[in-house]
Amino acid sequence: MKKRYFLMFALIVFMVSGLMVHAGMRVEKDNGEICAPIQTMILYPPEDVEARQPDVRFPHATHFDYSCKTCHHMWEGDSGMDACMDCHDTTEYVSRKAPKEEYIMYYQAAYHGLCRDCHADIGRKNKEIKKENLGKSEEEQAALLPNGPKSCRTCHVVEPAKPAPEKPAEQPAQEKPAE
Repeated sequence: MKKRYFLMFALIVFMVSGLMVHAGMRVEKDNGEICAPIQTMILYPPEDVEARQPDVRFPHATHFDYSCKTCHHMWEGDSGMDACMDCHDTTEYVSRKAPKEEYIMYYQAAYHGLCRDCHADIGRKNKEIKKENLGKSEEEQAALLPNGPKSCRTCHVVEPAKPAPEKPAEQPAQEKPAE
């Protein structure tokens, strides 16, 4: 009997996840309806910048527990969303020692500042949770927060395409669906 319920549950999960992947979109109801790509995207530098690291595979759907505005900080909720490099479009290297308003416009600073710093913050919170969990039984322990990569080689894993791939007109310049 339990096996039958488990199989039914697994079948339902499989069907729902298949529909979500087929649709390729996420719908958010709290502020009207919006659609967001759920597929993994490949992030790569602007066309006029030679890649020194492999491209980044970005699993957009794994970030849906966060508000859209966490990353799309200029989004007002009633229009399409811009990609990072639509605003953070400086392609010449800018030192971390430069004024923040200048440094953050450098496209790498925007990605690294948002992604890597957020993952590092979660890592620090998990260290605190681990300390608080010391001496507690397994049932009493607080769960760790899900976290992503923080090092160069754990993000930059997709070899850059050579030559640069054709980019569909409807997608932002730095994002393309993973194959």
